[in-house]
Amino acid sequence: MNNQIKTVIEFLDLFPSMYKTKKKKNIPDPKTNEGKSVIQEIMEDASSKIIVPTVPETIPDPVVSTILEIFHGINFDRLSDIAKEHQLSMGAENVVGALLEDYINSESRHYGWCVCAGEVVHGTDFLRKTDNNNWELLQVKNRDNSENSSSATVRELIRQNSGIVIKKWHRTKSKTGKTNWENFPDDNLKNILNEDCFQNYVKEYLRNNN
Repeated sequence: MNNQIKTVIEFLDLFPSMYKTKKKKNIPDPKTNEGKSVIQEIMEDASSKIIVPTVPETIPDPVVSTILEIFHGINFDRLSDIAKEHQLSMGAENVVGALLEDYINSESRHYGWCVCAGEVVHGTDFLRKTDNNNWELLQVKNRDNSENSSSATVRELIRQNSGIVIKKWHRTKSKTGKTNWENFPDDNLKNILNEDCFQNYVKEYLRNNN
């Protein structure tokens, strides 16, 4: 068991209500040895998965092509290619968040941050234990408009019920495209993490796992 997993399990042992699992029944208590083993298995499985885009299996709506042709004046002969490229774009968008977490983890782990692989902690992507035995929790989003209302509600309920504050950070601003690395909530990392390095990380990762 690596140190990141040990730290996440230590946190969930102290705050079992923060444990999140996709299981619907027979959920093991994260304070028990059985629960800790389950969390370890979930995190190890998630950490070992290769992040690659897949083409969504949903069938494109033909009316979309009609709108492109009639309203936007797109040539009919291009419509099938556009539909296919749209599917590929959707698949690519679906993995940006995971690649972002992987890039941040490649640097943040050197500063005590632990990635919550497998989404085992409610509303939290990274956490770390501070020198004075307090905890810092962080939720990372790719864009400022990518958080749904339920996610924000969960974060607020956690604050109300346990007093735990989960910081939130996003990479880009949806209306301007500007990046937000300079506001990363860690004084060391905001001088290390940047857009050029992220994009180079993604290129290298995909080349190595294509």
